[in-house]
Order: sequence, then C-alpha cells, then structure tokens
Amino acid sequence: MRLPLDMNSSIGEVMAHPFAGPIVQQALAGLSEPQDAAGASMMEGDGMEKMMASFPIGRIVGFPGIPVTREQIEQLIAGANAQG
Repeated sequence: MRLPLDMNSSIGEVMAHPFAGPIVQQALAGLSEPQDAAGASMMEGDGMEKMMASFPIGRIVGFPGIPVTREQIEQLIAGANAQG
C-alpha cells in the first residue's frame, strides 16, 4: 500500500510513483536543457538532482523556469492517488 501523495510530498516521492513519476520525469526533461548559460550551470551535476528530489512538489509553483500551476500539480496528485 502506498501513502497518498500531497502538496508536501517530495519530488522524489512523486517521481517514484508509477502514475505520477513518468509525467513528472517528462516535464522535468525539458528543464535539463536550459535556455542560457546561467541556467546551464545551475542544472549541472547530481547535486541539483538530489536537491530537487527532496523539494516538496507543491513548492515548485512559481519557481523560475518551471511553468506549472498549482492546479496542474493538484490534478497530478489526485490522478496518482486515484490510481492507488
């Protein structure tokens, strides 16, 4: 039995979910190709991946360079929790 996801679930927890994980991975794949040199240096290395994995999914709303709304995250969580 899985614990239900919520806005405080880490991105790592959401990515480990069989329903939500592939959706988040696809969305984050576009972020691995930054638009400028500053973004490139920020996205390099395992440190960024580890930091992002521990970040609560609900806190990415309004994060620079991440075009996602609170409603989109809530829909993702609801869909994942409905899958069990």
